[in-house]
This record gives sequence, C-alpha cells and structure tokens, in this order.
Amino acid sequence: MILSMKTSAFTATLATRIVFAALVQLPLCYVIASDNGTTARPEETDKSFVRRFDFGRWATPFVDDDCPPVLELFTLSWDGRRLMTWADYHNRDSSEAKKVEGRQIAEWWTDGPLFWPYARLEVSNEREGGWTVIGASPPGTDGTETVVLMYPEKATYVERSAPTSRSCLVDLTPFRKFIGKFHYGRVVLRSGGASQTIVLTDLLPPEPSPTPAPTSGDS
Repeated sequence: MILSMKTSAFTATLATRIVFAALVQLPLCYVIASDNGTTARPEETDKSFVRRFDFGRWATPFVDDDCPPVLELFTLSWDGRRLMTWADYHNRDSSEAKKVEGRQIAEWWTDGPLFWPYARLEVSNEREGGWTVIGASPPGTDGTETVVLMYPEKATYVERSAPTSRSCLVDLTPFRKFIGKFHYGRVVLRSGGASQTIVLTDLLPPEPSPTPAPTSGDS
C-alpha cells in the first residue's frame, strides 16, 4: 500500500500531535520541563517526561534548518515503558518522491494508525563512524506493512495539497540500555538516510530547574 501525502493526512497528523501533547498533561505521572533542565541521575531514569530536541539545554547540537538530516528527531517522550520520538522526513536531494518502508500502527491514544518507518538503531563512541547496531524500530509485527511517499521539499512538481515533509514515530527504547556505555546514537532508515547524531545522555529525564533562593526583599 502506497500512501500519498494529502492535506487530510497532514491535518490528521497535526491533530495527533496535539492529542499526544495533551495526554502528557493527564494524570499519567508525566514530568514536563519547560527549559529541559539538567540531565538526571541514572537512578531517576524511570521518571516519565516529554522534551523537544529544538528547545532547552542539550548536549546534542541543534539541527541546522538550512541543512537538516534526512530524519530529524524533534520530540522525545518516555512513559515508563517506551522511549519514542516524533520525527520529520526531509527530502531535499531529489526532485522525486521517495518511498519509505514501515508499518502503520494504531495506538490507544489516536483515532487512526501512525507511520513507524523501518529503522535500525546504532551507537558509537565517535561522533562520526564506528557505529554498532543495537536494535530496530518498530519492534515486533504490530500493524500493517506499508510504503509512504515522502515528497521533496523543493520539487519541480508536487501535488499542491502535499505537505513538505512527513511526520513519523521511532521507538528509541533499545538506546536506554546503552546510556553510559556509548556516547552517541543515531537512527538509520532501511529506505536510506539517517537522523542527526544524538548524545545518549540526552535520553535521560531532565531534572527540574532549581528554585531560586529567597532574597531579603521577598516577603
């Protein structure tokens, strides 16, 4: 099954993001850090949280908007069971739509299935090279196998209703076992292309910002 990128699909994805953001405010023990804080200690890695790769303090460098990776990871969440990220696919080196293989998987918090591209997770102690495969996303065989068309951001022809990128989800849970053992991680799509290189300690929950000490002028 090949899915074209229609406005309705984009609207549904946007709505899903809004639902996802709203869910973290429900009584599910999520911790939302407005400034991302500092990195938590290892014994605190089971605290649920949501944070963004493009906001706050990170060891991972911010993505250059003028030269993004093929797969840009942007929202990270841990619910006590699964570490996952929303990502955008960037097709900047082709005038044709690219086919990305993956699975459509329905989640309990969405009205319809979401796209999870087939990818491998890699770790290294070097920012460039020396990569070792330690896992894959999505795990298991839930959902339906599919192929999604990723349209170019600058194309000679593209449907007017097609958005410039396609959002998807990636399961990063296998990385947790390698925090402290390796320094870097990345996601590599089976269909070609990789994410930005991330610092694995950024996958730990943030600590809340310290409360300022009261001053003599405080009442």
